[in-house]
Amino acid sequence: MVNIALHHYNLSCFTHNDTDFKVDIIWFGNTIQDNSVIINKTDGGLEVIQARSENIFKRIINFINPFNQKRVIVYIPKNYIENIEVKMISGNLRMENITAENCTLEVKSGNIKLINCSGDTDIKSKSGNVKVSTHHGNVNAAGVSGNVYVETDSITKNSVISTKSGNIKTFVYELNTDLTIQGKSGNIKLVINRLNGNVTARTVSGNVKALFREDAKAIFNTQSTGNKNDFESSKLPNSEIPFVNLHTKSGIVRVKKSNFI
Repeated sequence: MVNIALHHYNLSCFTHNDTDFKVDIIWFGNTIQDNSVIINKTDGGLEVIQARSENIFKRIINFINPFNQKRVIVYIPKNYIENIEVKMISGNLRMENITAENCTLEVKSGNIKLINCSGDTDIKSKSGNVKVSTHHGNVNAAGVSGNVYVETDSITKNSVISTKSGNIKTFVYELNTDLTIQGKSGNIKLVINRLNGNVTARTVSGNVKALFREDAKAIFNTQSTGNKNDFESSKLPNSEIPFVNLHTKSGIVRVKKSNFI
């Protein structure tokens, strides 16, 4: 297992061709030693723990000028496919080309960006944007303040994507189970190529826009201050075909159809 816990540093995770893990700490473009970061290589795994927080003066400087903030770079062997867990208090998180059976990411203040990663992924963010692009596998993403963007090739387990303040954009090539998208203040955009599961998308204040294949078979239930639908709506759910439930209290619901690849 890979376990990473940081206080006020940025974190980047990449893969490399070596069979061992590697950890660098970068400050102003230079690799440095940092006694506050404890690195333990376990049997087939890695532990990176920041033992203590920097003093309040350094934290204020980092907040005013984020370029002063140190960055931890973790290189993970390409053949590693086990679990990854990351917890951060303040800092940006970036992961590229990472494969993990289960990946749990939690950042209290900072942006989260995943590029071309694989595996079941759970993300929690209190303040910051979440962007998951070209993902392979299931994604759960819960934000409080910030935009959430999720792009994945398939969802096979019930998934929830949410934020309280911010926009949500979700792109799914193939949906085979239930997907819930929950907003409060912000717009929702949903694109699904192959619809084989139920969808619920709700926001309190904002528009809901959904795009499906022209031949999508589903029962659509829309509620808003103004609906614009290319599909016929129905009030009677049918368990044999997916049910799409799109709601907003203040805004419009727009359902469109298109041809996908």
